[in-house]
Amino acid sequence: MSRKSKLPKYVSRDRSRYVYKKYLGVINGKPAFGKPIRLCSLEAPLSEVWRAWERVQGRNTDSLKWLLTSFNASDDFALLAPATRDGYEGYKKVITGRKVAGGEKFGDTALQNITMRTMRKYLDTYPAKTTGNRHVQYIKSAWNWASQRFENVPEKNPCIGVSLNKERPRDRYVDNKDYNLVYNVALGMRVPFFAYAMELAYLCRARRSEVFAFTLDDVLDEGLLLRRSKGSMDEITLWTPRLKAAVAGCRTIYPSAPRQLVGAPLIHNRIGRGFTKNALDSAWQRIITKALDNGLAKSFTYHDLKAKGVTDHKMENAGLHKSKKMQAVYDRLPKQIPATD
Repeated sequence: MSRKSKLPKYVSRDRSRYVYKKYLGVINGKPAFGKPIRLCSLEAPLSEVWRAWERVQGRNTDSLKWLLTSFNASDDFALLAPATRDGYEGYKKVITGRKVAGGEKFGDTALQNITMRTMRKYLDTYPAKTTGNRHVQYIKSAWNWASQRFENVPEKNPCIGVSLNKERPRDRYVDNKDYNLVYNVALGMRVPFFAYAMELAYLCRARRSEVFAFTLDDVLDEGLLLRRSKGSMDEITLWTPRLKAAVAGCRTIYPSAPRQLVGAPLIHNRIGRGFTKNALDSAWQRIITKALDNGLAKSFTYHDLKAKGVTDHKMENAGLHKSKKMQAVYDRLPKQIPATD
């Protein structure tokens, strides 16, 4: 039997490579095919031709898409913060759909063909340098997880040793005029939840993921319990009239929505669930765009609100890090910290 007859269906030779053309049916009385997709070189063994074809068909278990999908379905992934999970899902969609040489999608690339140079090229060509860094860090984590569990995943992680793009530290200070302008825009939106979320970020000096992780159980007699992430210790922000008003405002958002028995979010959508990352990104962008139309000279990120809170706070408290091993073991109680005044 000839080598050609052993090829997968709709796979053929094209100059120096094997290509696959998806059959689209009969159009105007003639068979129609999609654009050729490069599989591998003509020197590749027949087994590699079939593996490449299976990747295109979505049947493979050795592609980047398979690796990221497996990681995102793992127990380790489920333990991550909701905002982190949402972010990784978004990263996976962008990474796997990105076009590479030959018109293929990066997600269809075989793991053994992904090298340190591959990742360097990804960083050099991705338009958003900071986001490109996050993509590589995500792939690195997923690869580490998978290489410990699957024999078909190369042990050498191609992201290790790759220098990330340099990131310029943000120095944007949001003054009271800009803050109040954006706050009033957010308050005037159809669902003004971001206005109250702005207040919580500023008063508690908190990240967006931390603000939207607040639950009703975190509303204590003495203040608002902030469960800090990224190695910082939890703390209680003591009540002030302004902080009480912000929490009361959160309770006015979809007040008749169903409530979870455990871990009900303080800020929730119409069905009582937390907002997704994409929903928050879109809502914030609409607010900033409207604020720019109403006199805001320069946009700022939601994370800049934490920096404003830290800068304005008389203690300049941004979360006490567990820098000492024994402190992490014995200091179990959250500290009580005044709100930004």
